[in-house]
Amino acid sequence: MSTTVVQASGAHLRIERAARWLADRESAQEVLIVAPSGDAANDLVRRAAIERGGSFGWHRSTLGRVAAELSLRSVVDDEVASVGWLASEAIVARAVHSQANGGGVGGGVGEGVGEGDQTSGLGRFEPIAAGPGFARAVAASLAELRLARIEPAALETAAPELRAILDAYLRELAAQRLVDRADIFERAIRVALDRDSVHPWLGLPTLLLDVSIENPAERDLVAALAARSSDLLATAASGDRLPFECEENQVIDLDQQTRTLGSDATTLRRLQTYLFEEASPPDATLDAQVRILSAPGEGRESI
Repeated sequence: MSTTVVQASGAHLRIERAARWLADRESAQEVLIVAPSGDAANDLVRRAAIERGGSFGWHRSTLGRVAAELSLRSVVDDEVASVGWLASEAIVARAVHSQANGGGVGGGVGEGVGEGDQTSGLGRFEPIAAGPGFARAVAASLAELRLARIEPAALETAAPELRAILDAYLRELAAQRLVDRADIFERAIRVALDRDSVHPWLGLPTLLLDVSIENPAERDLVAALAARSSDLLATAASGDRLPFECEENQVIDLDQQTRTLGSDATTLRRLQTYLFEEASPPDATLDAQVRILSAPGEGRESI
């Protein structure tokens, strides 16, 4: 497997390298393109198609859609349905309500909680549980914990009340035969790691275009995709964490030439290269490409 990671501070450099990688593909060769958004993938494909002509079999996707595609068979086999953020928040609100009324879980979303047991299971959350933003905040916390692949038992000591709400949330999902984003990623990771599993996207030459990794679930899915890919190119902004672990000789730093040129580089280019670097750029005369304006308020400040 060939693996290359391209780093550059300028987005145009990374896009040019990705477009060249696509242009080197055969016209009917299947390729998986994973980008931060559908528009980003479409723009790259259009650019490559203009340079080389039409092609077939280029699959454009986001990381979330890749997870949905890989988990689709298990979702169908288990006869469950995936839910988005709004539905997850509603289920968390129901779980909070069940904990506030003794911790029972009803049989349906529209059913009330039994009135026999009114002992609250919210603990220290009880004084704020009725607030309008509580369910949303808890839903965000549970989503972060689950996407971080943290087991519920790990919350027992640090946050037992949150553990109780998480357990109620998971029971609600199971009772309604629903799966959330974290479960979709877990299923996708298992499929990608299983060498016996078959999916049209696994094993294809893969392009990861500035894919941002926000949690361990996304990191592990990207690592599993990279391990299965027959030819991999990943692009990342200089200074960003790489989307997966790789050898030093597999990383190409496109800014290195600019650093070597020193004062020959334009002011804007040096600013792009060293903006988030700990090292200082070489001394050079400022040109007209960069102007610094001091204005009242962040909305009026620009470079």
